[in-house]
Amino acid sequence: MHEYLIQNFPMTVIATGEFDQYHAEAKKFAKRLEAHGRLSEMITYPGSVHSFVGLDHETHKVWLSVMKNFK
Repeated sequence: MHEYLIQNFPMTVIATGEFDQYHAEAKKFAKRLEAHGRLSEMITYPGSVHSFVGLDHETHKVWLSVMKNFK
């Protein structure tokens, strides 16, 4: 992404899983956002994978946290 877009990005929260195949990319993107003052928070859910696949949306602690904190 061009730096101009990063500079004009809205304030952003990034949530990723510890074993997400895009975890490294999410961290790199978070650093770029942070450098421009556009990162509100980055959260890594331990033991989770991309999109929290296979976790029960109604009862699993990761999904409950996502639904509580990121509406």
